[in-house]
Amino acid sequence: MPLDGAITFDRERIRARRSRACVRKPTPRCTWTLDANSSTVGGSVTLVRSAYREQLTIAGNLLAALRRSSTPIAADATNQSLAQRTRLDVRLVTDEDLLIDNNVARLTLHGDLRAVGAATNPSVTGRMEFGEGGTVFFNGTRYRLSDRRSIDFANPARIDPDLDLQRRGPRAEL
Repeated sequence: MPLDGAITFDRERIRARRSRACVRKPTPRCTWTLDANSSTVGGSVTLVRSAYREQLTIAGNLLAALRRSSTPIAADATNQSLAQRTRLDVRLVTDEDLLIDNNVARLTLHGDLRAVGAATNPSVTGRMEFGEGGTVFFNGTRYRLSDRRSIDFANPARIDPDLDLQRRGPRAEL
């Protein structure tokens, strides 16, 4: 029996989820569309107020996790699961700056990203920009961010961030 139809998730405001690491108030509007051969999750999520305060042990662990998340899952093309047939097209935008305050950085971010690709092999496209005056801590050294402060995600096939950062001081490149 084929599945056809759409489910829409639309919520003006969701009560904040509070934990030690993160406070967020998203305003989602997403639709999951199904037909006999494919499935799409699309729409947008706006972060109204957000903060990330969880301590990170090693930045490399975060990058390794991102790379693992974009590793394709082998599939039998003739008998794909619903997750393998589901395409993502969800915009994630910050209405107010996202605050990062932990052992790796003290800064704000503004972003306009899009989750794309298959649900089993997601990717991200778009841009995040750091607010003026942010600080990054790396290898025991504090770096104050200068004019160039962005991360671009241009590869729809895998999560592949392009960092354009410049710090203040005599040796300007990070």
